[in-house]
Amino acid sequence: MLQEPEIEEQATECGLPRTVLCMETTPNSLWVGTTAGLYLYRDLRAPAASFLSSETINALAVASATVYVAVKRNWGLYQVSPTLRITPIEPPEVTTAEYMEPRALAVWNNALAIASTTGLHRYALSRREWELADREVYRYLLATGMRLWACGSQLVGFDRQYRPVERVPVRIATPPVLEQSRLWWATASGGIASLHSYSLGIGKTQREDFPLNDAAMRVGGWSHATALARFGAFWYVGLGGRGRGMVVRLNLSSKRAELAWQGASVNTLAVWRGSLMVGARDGLYALRRAE
Repeated sequence: MLQEPEIEEQATECGLPRTVLCMETTPNSLWVGTTAGLYLYRDLRAPAASFLSSETINALAVASATVYVAVKRNWGLYQVSPTLRITPIEPPEVTTAEYMEPRALAVWNNALAIASTTGLHRYALSRREWELADREVYRYLLATGMRLWACGSQLVGFDRQYRPVERVPVRIATPPVLEQSRLWWATASGGIASLHSYSLGIGKTQREDFPLNDAAMRVGGWSHATALARFGAFWYVGLGGRGRGMVVRLNLSSKRAELAWQGASVNTLAVWRGSLMVGARDGLYALRRAE
């Protein structure tokens, strides 16, 4: 009987003993949101700067060299300029008594889209005007040119006037990824990691299952998929929950989910400077394929 391969990735700790919740990248910067503020990386050794140390960072979005930040409190929104000046985004002059926690961000059509506990908001960046576009609660946002996609109880596509023009009866469990005119996301349960996709313009959904290999099954403790990223020739899925976590590599040849990293529960994945960045409950890690 052939033994399944063990871990082929090499992991490096990146000097951030914080719970990492979200990440965004630019060619020169990695922005990391944690339960204790926002961190900027210029290289993989340690953070170059930090901001908002008393805040829990819910979401990030990058447009050119400007970073938009959502924090876990009422109307908690900030903008970080290319010169690293951080300023709050003021809420509407007239707000309801209802608590609005921003949970996802996307820059699209000259506006900042904000998925919150009170619905989908639009903030016009040039005019600094607010609009409540949809009262449905969404968990993730993704801008794809002609559409803003919002993930909640179903997948909803909005046109440039923020009118819902496409609805897909799927529940997306991880922040979606755009590649080759498809939206991709992952799920995991019962020892199987699944890769899902929705073809834009065609309206077709697909799913492929990858049973966990023996090394991944031995980790245990995880409960669901938390993140998805394309790194090199492979898709990688982050797994987490109340127990341990891991990252598995989806091998299209063997149709198996192979263990790539194990540790604390995984919250987010990103690709930056030739590494797969893993944001976990106990910090930030960089994975590279073993030579």
